Amino acid sequence: MKYLFIGLALAGLLVVGCFWSRQAVTVRAEAVAAPLEEALEAFRAGDAAKARFLAAEAAVEWERNEKLLASLVSHERTNGIGQALEELALAPEEELGSRLAGTLRALRELAALERATARNIF
Repeated sequence: MKYLFIGLALAGLLVVGCFWSRQAVTVRAEAVAAPLEEALEAFRAGDAAKARFLAAEAAVEWERNEKLLASLVSHERTNGIGQALEELALAPEEELGSRLAGTLRALRELAALERATARNIF
């Protein structure tokens, strides 16, 4: 009977760890996505300088959260987002809007990877 309880305790810890991981990735991805959303809105309003400033803030937030995200999610995904954030500073103004939208989409997909859906489990 003791082993049953130990097994149930371990299974419970694994489930709690999965939910914590999902929450950690979602919160950190949203922290980076928030300035990018504002940057995209500023760019669409015609303020490219403010958009670049907000994109730089998102890059700083990404650097702050990248290590934990990289430990919870595939490095292919995190490296791509980090590179995209770096490229935003050098992007030509005519490409800035599409690059902001693409980086924002990649961050949203990163958060969606951790959701408990049939596609992610199987």
